[in-house]
Amino acid sequence: MWERFVHTGRDKTWKHEETSCVLVERIFQRISLSECSKEHIRGVLLIKSFILGDEATLRKLLPKEDLFLAEIVSNPFCEVDVDKWDYIARDTFYLKHAIDISQDFFKFFKGAKISMDKEGISHISYHMDDLSNILRLFEARSKLHREVYQCQFVAMIEAYVSEVLASADANGFTVNGVKLSEAHLHPEIYILVDDSILRVIQLDGNPRLRATKDKIARLQERKLYREMKEEISTNGVPNGHGEFSGQIVQRIDLPRIPKNLPVHTDNPGDFFQPFLWERPIMTKIIKYKADVADAETTDH
Repeated sequence: MWERFVHTGRDKTWKHEETSCVLVERIFQRISLSECSKEHIRGVLLIKSFILGDEATLRKLLPKEDLFLAEIVSNPFCEVDVDKWDYIARDTFYLKHAIDISQDFFKFFKGAKISMDKEGISHISYHMDDLSNILRLFEARSKLHREVYQCQFVAMIEAYVSEVLASADANGFTVNGVKLSEAHLHPEIYILVDDSILRVIQLDGNPRLRATKDKIARLQERKLYREMKEEISTNGVPNGHGEFSGQIVQRIDLPRIPKNLPVHTDNPGDFFQPFLWERPIMTKIIKYKADVADAETTDH
């Protein structure tokens, strides 16, 4: 949601991983490592490449036998990584009374090992007996997206919050002199922005923010957009807002064993890849009336 808001400003391409890399640099700039500067520079570059999933840079920095490290944090190779299962574990725990998702599938990590492909490049491979658990991981991910992250009401809340932030930005709200849409360019400001930002806007004394505060009040009363409807699209349009205001496009992965997944058995030898196909994606479009001047209360 924050990326979508930032893109309403001057920076149309920013991704949160970019600012994560800047924060990593700031952390290490405060540590005196002058005696091992070359390794220090290489280490920081490694961490940033792990965050970005920068395969080209990682192939330059790591020997073939260590390239499996590139599949831990962000894994474009077969999509099984910490970034994915960490938020799934977090959200299935906090939503356990709202949505029924078992966490038993995480046991597939116990059977993982390091294997080499035909080029001698190391990968994290998973035991054949754990394929059902891996499928359950992607079923859990798809269920969270369908029923929580990308359900109609959550999508409307996110769109409305983005509109509130854009209104605050346009009417002079700043954090220590920095506009919200530019906070990512200032790490010392970016780390101050959290879920309390709407309350901070409400307490700001700037008279220009009256309309923004009215929007926040409507948000709190759930007086959201009207005439909401969903439809399934056959077009391969990307996630985010559509070509006009009042439309949100969502691409939802349908559960299947991921493409490229390295699989091994109990017998010694290289892994094999039995699932070299694309996972299907369902594209859903949510349309709503963007004019909220006379919005009606939406009960949920």
